[in-house]
Amino acid sequence: MSVCINNKIYSILQIEWEDAITSAEPGWTPFDDAIKEAGNPPPLMNTVGFCLYEDDAYIALTDSIGDNECGQLTKIPRAMIRKLEKLQGETNNEVLNEFDM
Repeated sequence: MSVCINNKIYSILQIEWEDAITSAEPGWTPFDDAIKEAGNPPPLMNTVGFCLYEDDAYIALTDSIGDNECGQLTKIPRAMIRKLEKLQGETNNEVLNEFDM
């Protein structure tokens, strides 16, 4: 699925990606707490948006788009992407890339 805004076509993508996180309260963290948290995997996120830009390093999406402005910009490094789909409609999705990491 794509939309045309100001004579430019923007694809709508759904990206499943592994997030990088920093977890701790401000200040010092007890070492035992850090060791426990270190063993938890990073969260898996899903983002849907209009593709404003993509290259070999990352994809940039926004959730809202208008004639002269857009919503927040989210840049997702390709190394963090687990699954990338170009949305085609309610039931027909084309899988563009899938990573087995």
